[in-house]
Amino acid sequence: LYIVMGEYAKAEEVNRRLLKALPDFALALRNLAAIEDLRTRAGAAAKETTPERLAVQQEAIRLYEAAAHAAPDFWLPRLELGALYQRAGANDKAMALYEQVIALNPQQVQALNDYANLCAEEKKNLDKAIEYARKAKELSPFDGAVADTLGVLHTLLGQPDAAVEQLEQARCLL
Repeated sequence: LYIVMGEYAKAEEVNRRLLKALPDFALALRNLAAIEDLRTRAGAAAKETTPERLAVQQEAIRLYEAAAHAAPDFWLPRLELGALYQRAGANDKAMALYEQVIALNPQQVQALNDYANLCAEEKKNLDKAIEYARKAKELSPFDGAVADTLGVLHTLLGQPDAAVEQLEQARCLL
């Protein structure tokens, strides 16, 4: 709750106390990682690359990895770590994590869409990407981001009619 309210210091304190009692508590590790990740994206400093910002980002990565290790079936830290890597431009790492999330939770729309979107950006694995984007669309038919990804993939695959349909839907939904 403190994280949602933006009270990161209180959230950090609560989760650190939890970790003292339960050192491998994956949710507390994930929450601390999310706090660090949010701090790297906060304010004007989010656009700057400073040693402090990089240190905070590295701590978020360490905590996400610890959460994933502590609970191998807990897909959320992998999804969030993938998003962090994607924002940092480490697309291969992000894609590998999204695939892990999909293996753990085949109906995770964000992972399906983010993987497909990265494939479209990189113009690789387009057959797998369109499969994932179609599945995401099936699971979340009114998600504009999914329609956009699907439209871009249809464009890349030389399917203009399908591309226009999806991009028009995306325009209406976003």
